[in-house]
Amino acid sequence: MLRNNSNAETAIEAGLSEEQVNTIIDLCALRHDFHCNIDGVADNDQDTHYKRRIVELNVRLNDFGLPTISGVPTIPEDYIDIDDLYERIELARFDGTYPSDSEYNEWVEDNRSEIQEQLYALHKSMEDCLDEIDKKYNTNFAPTGAQRIL
Repeated sequence: MLRNNSNAETAIEAGLSEEQVNTIIDLCALRHDFHCNIDGVADNDQDTHYKRRIVELNVRLNDFGLPTISGVPTIPEDYIDIDDLYERIELARFDGTYPSDSEYNEWVEDNRSEIQEQLYALHKSMEDCLDEIDKKYNTNFAPTGAQRIL
């Protein structure tokens, strides 16, 4: 959090309000948590609600006049249209496309891979938003490769 404290000071000096800075710090924390749990989100986001929380945060970014996460709604009632594996299994049971026992494992892996690709693209959009904030306000909120190695 020390890194974000330094960035907060820089952002406030650049003219951002404390509420705007707190929203950016919340984005950093949510992006990191989402990144660390992306495989679980792919399987089932029913309890963690990461996608809902990302939309809520994007609404706040928009409301505060900050750069927003590309491809993510800025309307509170909207949602990110990425299924999780649990939802796909339930849909397959409902619409009659549930795989046979011999096809099940391959079907699950194919669907999980597709969902993970979509979630990684969402994560990249979150990073791109932080990059845009950094460029605009001369901060360093976006993650760096060096930070990920530590």
